[in-house]
Amino acid sequence: MKRRDQLKKHAITSGCLADWKAYRLLRNKVTKLNRRKNYCKSKFDECNGDSKKLWRTLNEVMGRSKNGKVPSFIEHNGILITRPYDIANYFNKYFLQKVNSARDQLLPGCYRPSIANIRNHIMVNKDCCFEFKTLREVDVEKLLLTIKCDKPCGLDNLDGKLLKLAAKVIAKPLCHVFNLCFKESIYPNLWKIAKVTPLPKNCREPLTGHNSRPISVLPVLSKLEGIMFKQIQHYFEVNNMNSDFQHVYKEGYSTSTALTCLTDDLLTQIDRKSVVGVVFLDFSAAFDLIDHELLLLKLSAYGFKNSVINFLRSYMTDRRQCVKFNGAFSDIETLQRGIPQGSCLGPLLYSIFVNDMPYVLRNAGIVMYVDDTTIFASASSTEQVNKTLQYELTLISDWVTANKLKLNISKTKCMVLGSNYSLRSDQRLVLSLHGAAIEQVREAKLLGITIDETLSWSIHIRNIVSKMSKSISNIRKCACFLNDTTIKLVIQSLVLSHLDYCPAIWSGTSKKELAKLQPAQNRAARLALHCSIRNNVNAMHDKLSWMKVEERLACSLIFYLNNICTSCKPSSLFSLLVSTKIIHDYDTRQALSCRFRLPRPRTNALKRTVLYRAIVYWNGLPYCLILKCKKSGFKRELKKAVLSKEIRFNSVD
Repeated sequence: MKRRDQLKKHAITSGCLADWKAYRLLRNKVTKLNRRKNYCKSKFDECNGDSKKLWRTLNEVMGRSKNGKVPSFIEHNGILITRPYDIANYFNKYFLQKVNSARDQLLPGCYRPSIANIRNHIMVNKDCCFEFKTLREVDVEKLLLTIKCDKPCGLDNLDGKLLKLAAKVIAKPLCHVFNLCFKESIYPNLWKIAKVTPLPKNCREPLTGHNSRPISVLPVLSKLEGIMFKQIQHYFEVNNMNSDFQHVYKEGYSTSTALTCLTDDLLTQIDRKSVVGVVFLDFSAAFDLIDHELLLLKLSAYGFKNSVINFLRSYMTDRRQCVKFNGAFSDIETLQRGIPQGSCLGPLLYSIFVNDMPYVLRNAGIVMYVDDTTIFASASSTEQVNKTLQYELTLISDWVTANKLKLNISKTKCMVLGSNYSLRSDQRLVLSLHGAAIEQVREAKLLGITIDETLSWSIHIRNIVSKMSKSISNIRKCACFLNDTTIKLVIQSLVLSHLDYCPAIWSGTSKKELAKLQPAQNRAARLALHCSIRNNVNAMHDKLSWMKVEERLACSLIFYLNNICTSCKPSSLFSLLVSTKIIHDYDTRQALSCRFRLPRPRTNALKRTVLYRAIVYWNGLPYCLILKCKKSGFKRELKKAVLSKEIRFNSVD
């Protein structure tokens, strides 16, 4: 604006047309920016505390809106398809042909070993059976009240908001319908039609069949799946039939526990000076290739009664889908295989389907999170690791063939992990599946975490800093439109959230790498308080009630260990915790202080495991605070003590 005023003064003085033109251009630009500023301010004022409107407006201002421009044509084999109806049919046929071609490439196999594994390993000494319980009106009403009003409608065009408002009125007839479905073992056909929307995988490339992923939307009333999900999940949990290696849909399990079990095992083997080989398996169209009859056979082996089997057969068969594109709908096509995507029950059925897979392994470990599967083995030499992994891959491949699934060998990767000393020479794995070599990599992304060959986490730290910097840059663009409360909320959600995803895993990196995170948090604090670079960092953190990065990571480890202790899950991690109470029978101060015994490390590798670092920080807590560990206010009390400097964390040596 100062430059605009200067140009105006200069144009008046000179009277030159060129100067007047330069002034008008800048004046129009300033006017446009002011109009945009006033528009954005009015939009944010309209939010009036509504968080959904706030985020929608924020994404629009920052250019992060998911609703991009829909293309008016699609190019396929050099031919332009322009009619929305033809484009919708093109995508529908592409999605179906992709599954059919993968199905045609499946090798013949025998399913009997899988059923035998269920009976010999999972159902041993278990005399239990499952059938759906009769629903009550209260259950249906609660289910209706959980419907999200902002979700799109299915093909039935029933609005979720309308059903939510009428929950008390329609709960009784819907309860009767649901119970009748269970009794007759029939799932309504109208609830089995999915509306599919193709979204681009890479927004920078044109939308095509190859560059698209199908997003399925089922009718709102198919929420009945939520009731089925809870009952089936409860049955597996109560009877302890879930594999310990699967970390999804179980209380106390998450991506963090999956990564902890994997990385702690790897670091433990590295501490023993072993070489570790890891294979990251990738399944092709995992959900779409599930064979219905084989899944029902497995459910029968798990004790599901015939009435439930018949109901689930009705639920999975005769499913149909159509694609919606630019307001036009494709023809409705029937799906021959697979379990429905876009449902809560689909991933649970998949996890049950692969529940017996770990029991085919002999000398390798495995970690699973839905279809993300990782196997690993260790030995004193790379040759022995290669031999073990090749044998285990053969067993996995046989299981995959028998269960009519398919591995994507081009996306399956392997890696050698070890200390810097053990990897001083190039360590190569020569692994293959069906004659195709598996590519060896130096880094791989698993469940959002980048794993490198020495588990140094340096690449992942670099990615976190990059994401935080980009988020800060985007927020700075619209900071002038936001009030102080809103900008703090946005920074917490878009910047600091990167520090809160699985910090227990990657916080075992070196001090040099951790030091890169604090400057990024400092920039976020300056943006939140509108401070300059000269302001004191400690004063800014105190004003915002933020912990420093090292304090934040130490607290996350303590909270993580507390969750394991209170829930006793995962059992594989809880069993490694040895309380000082059970070391001896004497009532010493150490035995009565609720501390844990540290394992004895040979190298620094064991000191970088999650449990070792968590125990170090836990044992450093005051006794009065540990006594509150099972109370709801433990986290609040710990944060309060850290912010008031009552607790100071020392680094793990």
